[in-house]
Amino acid sequence: MWGLNLTALELTAADRVVRSEQCLSTEVDSETVLMSVESGCYGGLDDIGSDIWRRLEKPVSVAELCDGLASEYEADHATIEADVLVFLRGLLQKHMIEIVPG
Repeated sequence: MWGLNLTALELTAADRVVRSEQCLSTEVDSETVLMSVESGCYGGLDDIGSDIWRRLEKPVSVAELCDGLASEYEADHATIEADVLVFLRGLLQKHMIEIVPG
């Protein structure tokens, strides 16, 4: 997603994340479109990405986020966590979310 460099970011299930105030978002034809004012990066999210984005309106731990997704989607919890961490690292790298104190 958007040229992700996994080695550049350390994000774990214990971290709390929230949308960046520097990231604009809107719905266009049932798709969430994001743009980081800080980095100038932009992109669109699919249904699951849009669901995650909605859940990031308020600070949430990655573990809590994954628990919520696991209760609604039919997938192994470990797979959900791994996929969510990759997705969130991409958003973090593009300054679309922030890690907040616990």
